[in-house]
Amino acid sequence: MNEISARKGGNRSTRRDFMKTAATAVVGAKCENLLSPVALEAARNTMTTAHDPNPYPRRVISWWSTIGDLEWPSRAIREKIQRRADAMAAAKIDVAINFGFHYRFDFAPNFANLHGYFADIANSLHERNIQFMDHFSCNVIARPHTPADLLGYHTHERHCVNLYPDPVAAKDAGYAGYRFNDLRETLIGSGEPTYIDFYAGECLCHNNPNFMEMHKAYLRRLFKEVPLDGIHQDDMGFYGSFSTCGCQYCREKFHRQFGRELPPLSDRNFWGDTSRHPYDWGNYNNPTFRDWVRLRYQSNADHLKVVREVIGPDKILMTCCSSSGPARLNGMGLSAEEWVNVVDWITMENVGLSPKSVQWQGIEPEAMLHKGIARSRSEAGAPAITISYFTFPDGAYLGWAIAHFWGVGNWATTLWGRMPVDPPGAKEEAELILPYNKWDMTHMLEAPGRDVLDVQLAFIRASRDNGWRDAKGRDSWDRVRRWSEFLTKNNLGYEFLTTRDLEAATPRLSTELPLVLDGCPHLNDRICQVIKDFATHGGRLWIVPPLGDHDEHAEPRTKSLLEMLKEDKTVQDRVLVIDPDSGPEILAELIRKEQLAPRLRQISGPKGWSARLRVHGQRLCLHLLNSDLQGVPHPTLEERRGQKILQRIITEPAREPLVLEVDCTGLPALDHATLESPDLNGSRAVSIQSAGGKRRKVTVNLEGIRLYAVVAG
Repeated sequence: MNEISARKGGNRSTRRDFMKTAATAVVGAKCENLLSPVALEAARNTMTTAHDPNPYPRRVISWWSTIGDLEWPSRAIREKIQRRADAMAAAKIDVAINFGFHYRFDFAPNFANLHGYFADIANSLHERNIQFMDHFSCNVIARPHTPADLLGYHTHERHCVNLYPDPVAAKDAGYAGYRFNDLRETLIGSGEPTYIDFYAGECLCHNNPNFMEMHKAYLRRLFKEVPLDGIHQDDMGFYGSFSTCGCQYCREKFHRQFGRELPPLSDRNFWGDTSRHPYDWGNYNNPTFRDWVRLRYQSNADHLKVVREVIGPDKILMTCCSSSGPARLNGMGLSAEEWVNVVDWITMENVGLSPKSVQWQGIEPEAMLHKGIARSRSEAGAPAITISYFTFPDGAYLGWAIAHFWGVGNWATTLWGRMPVDPPGAKEEAELILPYNKWDMTHMLEAPGRDVLDVQLAFIRASRDNGWRDAKGRDSWDRVRRWSEFLTKNNLGYEFLTTRDLEAATPRLSTELPLVLDGCPHLNDRICQVIKDFATHGGRLWIVPPLGDHDEHAEPRTKSLLEMLKEDKTVQDRVLVIDPDSGPEILAELIRKEQLAPRLRQISGPKGWSARLRVHGQRLCLHLLNSDLQGVPHPTLEERRGQKILQRIITEPAREPLVLEVDCTGLPALDHATLESPDLNGSRAVSIQSAGGKRRKVTVNLEGIRLYAVVAG
């Protein structure tokens, strides 16, 4: 067994990290508060950035802030800014994103110093041709309710910077003439303020117009006083799920947009079984409840549109969303599809801190869905980046490697604040990611590249939004993600096509590739027509029933799309109906029958390596990522709920060459190639032989390669 060298190393986090900051401003405090003279000078020096906007972020990093940074402009803080900016430049960083002062509105009394500090950072980074973005919670304020919450907050949420008003001061805390207590979400049942104990915070309501005015006032001031390149506006969701929000503004918006009234919590015909977790509440057979779900998604998107309106079209906007697939997200209103037109970059928060992070194949479906959503925005698509959390070198390497395998940008970030104390001798991101970013600069492939595909997977959000489940309780995401998992494990190229793609009949919908429709009972008329046209023009449909037996509003159709396709003699031979219990397992049989001809086949060699074929410019490349990994926990460090922290990764050495057959038909030639990896001091020759026609037999010597490599044609 080999250990990944101490130079290198990330995993999955539960639900993003955000929360908290505090300090308070009394009602009536005006947003005209001026920066100090030093801060104004720093802001003026940085109002014009020293570089062009970065169209595709590759090497992103967190700029961690702590409570001590409020001492700016002390000499110690200003010197620290210069040292860190130098380290980021050395690590070839494109974009730095603030992490800290997260519950931003709790810092209202400190905005002058805070903005001066940010302006100083922006100035220093722009001088080094690095963009700087802010990042904070759009609506959470820290209000620990119990001693246990207080302790947990200061033990496992330190990364947010923990400063907040005491209960007496909190009653009058506010900003720009608005009291925070008047802007809060309320519980459906009791009318009390919504409280999220996991984050020790209360939430301000996305539909409260006074909150929108306060948020806009702050954003105008922030972007006036700090020359930011963009903002990561976090927490665009209802974290209390269906237990919230019952405020007057949510009720008024529900009536205004849908003509509906929100019933009391006792109405089981609407709320369903409220003894369950709030994300399982709701009677999806009730059209009024389905409209309530739609309102939640729209409310979050509307809030993001407010942010976009203030910052303008030239600033980068993104938000966090760890997944857009499962039906349980309906309660929070979380879906990157809902706001893909509003943001510039799509994030994937899919890797994290624990030893389980080495099982990266289990988190790929969510990431690939977000990559598909990003591509759906336009012909060129939107940039996608994955957030890679880590603590030690092996985790930094793992997160970097996963991003390269997925073909997306990498936001490298530690998360020491999840632990009671900082790890002894811990290194910052710039130092941990430095060797991999330097390798990246000397082995540059044109970004982001184009995946070579075998299969297209449809994900129809209407089936998710309407709460559909099959007889076994599986939702639409359960049904389609199993295909993603199978395809990854068998080195078959794939991508997700979204509702938006299908409605637009995107050029990415290729009749050369089979289209898998599993978990798609709810289709609108436009998508039904596009699917019929797809089959008419020679496309193959692999259908796992039901298909299109309801419309997008969950109203039954007199005849399902599947029935119509079966009756159409012109397309019958291109429609394959698959047993729901079989699902993707049928692919092995289809390959044997030559009804599916994979671009990439493994002939022999170690089974623990995954391969992905991608075209970069005029170069055909094979990205290789080890999936036979063992995560070793740190002996003492733990985060919330006793979860261990990944310290090292152990890999099995490759004892024989990896032999692959590649079908290069219609692709750049693969007659000569080299093996490149951060684990090698140089490059290594790759044996390529003809396997007949455009097929090539590729033999790769993986000796000494622990985690990631690319065969570059």
